[in-house]
Amino acid sequence: MFGGMRFLALFVVTFFTVLAFAPAVRADMGKPSWSIGDYWEYTTTLAAPGGPVQGTGKFRLDVVGTDSVTVGAATYSTFRGRLAINVTSGSVTYNLPGEAWFRESDLAVVKIQITVEAFGQSATSTITFDPPQGIQWPLSAGSTWSATSSVTVSVTGGQPVTAPSSSEFRVESNTQVTVPAGTFDTTPLRASDASGEGGYTVSHFSPAAGNAVRAQTFDNQDQEQGTIELAKYNYRAASYILGLPIWLWLVLLLVVVVAIIAVAIWRRKPAQPMMPPSSPPSQQAGWPPQAEGPPPPPPPQQFQPPRGPPPTQP
Repeated sequence: MFGGMRFLALFVVTFFTVLAFAPAVRADMGKPSWSIGDYWEYTTTLAAPGGPVQGTGKFRLDVVGTDSVTVGAATYSTFRGRLAINVTSGSVTYNLPGEAWFRESDLAVVKIQITVEAFGQSATSTITFDPPQGIQWPLSAGSTWSATSSVTVSVTGGQPVTAPSSSEFRVESNTQVTVPAGTFDTTPLRASDASGEGGYTVSHFSPAAGNAVRAQTFDNQDQEQGTIELAKYNYRAASYILGLPIWLWLVLLLVVVVAIIAVAIWRRKPAQPMMPPSSPPSQQAGWPPQAEGPPPPPPPQQFQPPRGPPPTQP
């Protein structure tokens, strides 16, 4: 029993040591698996010198549901996200509540609806992408692709405006990034205006966070226009260790523990007693013990003369 328990203790220690010190595999960045209840909250900085707005604030995205969204002639299965944006510039605070819809297959933006609240007034803008500018998962360093979309912007009380938009994407080498939420291994994705006149954005995607942990926007002169950095988040995608999900490792551990306990219980059962051979009469109670050895020879037989007829009387 104690041998089985010692083996169980050794196995458990070894199991969790392997999990703790298993080398991290720097594989390509796969598509995050969003679910309702996930959220990401960022600090924002608008630092463009001489830009229309300079200030700081917060940006939060919550996954609140799934919808079917039709843009043009296509209908997409999407995640619906609730947006909460506020930026303070000088003495003015801009609140921008809204919603965004992301295509489930690749998390490309399908539609955005934002309400701008400032100076006691509000205006709502709706932006659609036909088709969405897809992201090619998994992100592998050195990969490139391009995407074209018709972007339509409509503002409350105004006429919709549609314009073509072409972007070029390039996946850069993995890098480690430190933000208020912690330090993350990331895969940077650069998205730039195909014309070269509209600047570019670099988003650092993290598999642990399930989204970008930092995104920076630059103009075509490489001047930073704004930055968002992850401050806190909730992302509940399944985790993997050595290629298997954690829950499966726990099931395997449970099976091994049960097997070890079963073996220990089996070993603990007393052996069935063997019936002793029946003792000769000389070994029974009341008889003196006999010395061990070969049995004594039989006693010699005495000679007896043959019997004749009885004598006759005279």
